[in-house]
Amino acid sequence: MSPSKTGLNAEFYKWIDDVRRAMRKEKELQEKLRYYNMKLVGCKSVSFDQIGPTGTASLERDIYFWIHKIKETEYILKVISQRIVQFSKFLSNISDSEREVVMRKFQEERIGLYPISQGSRKTNAIIESVKRKWWEWHMTQNTE
Repeated sequence: MSPSKTGLNAEFYKWIDDVRRAMRKEKELQEKLRYYNMKLVGCKSVSFDQIGPTGTASLERDIYFWIHKIKETEYILKVISQRIVQFSKFLSNISDSEREVVMRKFQEERIGLYPISQGSRKTNAIIESVKRKWWEWHMTQNTE
């Protein structure tokens, strides 16, 4: 089953935007993870040396809260890293000239749905070739 031309454009450019967003968000999430780890280390721990009732429930909640934040952030970072690795794998499967065009498009501020109106015919032909290769690559990635 092959998608319509518009559908292929939309999926390809959405994927490029997702990768770009992932690269931007990766640094932000790493900073958050460092902050959460620092907060976890700074939490007061439960002391079992004291006799009598103590307020350990609130201390445990603080620790669990930061552990939850750390696990959640690590999961999101893992998903983002996988997306970036997939982008790198795709780039390794295309020619140097195609890679150059993709990186040029990747670095543009916003990718439109129909970029064919801009650029040379050769560039547009390369973009169409890359989109076809991406679709084939994308379909093999989804079946594995």
